[in-house]
Amino acid sequence: MAAPIAERVADALEEGARLRTSTDPWLVVVAHSMGGNIVYDLLSHLRPELECDMLVTVGSQVGLIAELGLFPAVLPPEDPVRDRAPVPEGVSRWINVFDPNDALSFVIGPVFARGEDFQYSTGRGMWGAHSAYFGLPSFYRRLAERLTPALATGAPWLSGSRST
Repeated sequence: MAAPIAERVADALEEGARLRTSTDPWLVVVAHSMGGNIVYDLLSHLRPELECDMLVTVGSQVGLIAELGLFPAVLPPEDPVRDRAPVPEGVSRWINVFDPNDALSFVIGPVFARGEDFQYSTGRGMWGAHSAYFGLPSFYRRLAERLTPALATGAPWLSGSRST
C-alpha cells in the first residue's frame, strides 16, 4: 500500500487492536466525512484483515461512493432494490450518523447488508451542519446511547468469536 494517509490510519487501527484489554475490550472507530471512506476502503479492500468492534461513520459519503461503484470491494448490484453490498468482515457493528441538512452526509441502509443509520440534527444549515457534529454535547450523549447497548453484548475479539 503506497498511500501515506491510508497507512497512517491502518497503523492506528492495528495499534488500537493491540491496546484492547479485558477492562477496555472494544475497538470503536469513529470516522468523519472522508475519513469514513478511507476506513471503509481499508477494511473492505486494502487491509481486510483489520478489525473493529464498532465502526461509527459520521457525516460520511460511504453510502454514496459505494452506490456509485467507486469502492473496489463493492460490486454493482444485480437488483439495486433487493441486493446489498457486504459489510467488511472485520466490522462487527456499524453505526452511520447523518444530518439531513448536511450536504456531504449519506445513509448506508439502502446500500449495505447491515449497518444502522441514525439521523442526528445539528441544527445547522446545509453547509454548517457538516462541521458541527463534534462541537455539540448532545451528539456525544446520543452516540453513547447508541454505543452502550450495542457494546453490552460482550467483547467478541477477546472471546475468539464475533457477534454481529
